[in-house]
Amino acid sequence: MATPVGHSFAGYFFYIFGDGEKKTFEWKKLILFVFFANLADIDYLFGLFVGRPNLYHHQFTHSLAFAFIIAITFTMFFRATVAKKFWASFLIIFACYGSHILIDYFTLDTSFPFGEQLFWPFSKAYFVSSFSIFRDIHKGDTAGDFARNLFSLYNWITVLTEIFVFTIIGVAARLIKKITAGKN
Repeated sequence: MATPVGHSFAGYFFYIFGDGEKKTFEWKKLILFVFFANLADIDYLFGLFVGRPNLYHHQFTHSLAFAFIIAITFTMFFRATVAKKFWASFLIIFACYGSHILIDYFTLDTSFPFGEQLFWPFSKAYFVSSFSIFRDIHKGDTAGDFARNLFSLYNWITVLTEIFVFTIIGVAARLIKKITAGKN
């Protein structure tokens, strides 16, 4: 599935384009957006505890229901401390987390089971797009192979591909934003 680089770009885009007009750069908010865009891959940690990092990957943490649970939980937490608008906060967290699910849906998946459990807990079926926008990453099935394979040439090319694709998306989004701002 996609790398943290690709998912981080999605979080960055939500920070830039989805959080209203910015007067100053807010590091803490950017870090939160990137955190939520990557959070679904916490399932690797569950597998690492048993020596098989991929064992639980793309299960419940890659579902729309879990995205909802994360968004509602963190929105309630932030509402008590910093968030002023409940639904705006909920939507941005859900969108950041959901971007991870969407990106992985359109990423080549070469390890069984193919896809992600989008509709957990209502279905244990796995879903993946019939066409891929992003390349897969090679990673080992054991804890030792997992880290070693992450830094392969194949994976570096995957990261460069993601940078290229997300740069095009970012430039297009800026142009669209500039054009639509001129019409107001």
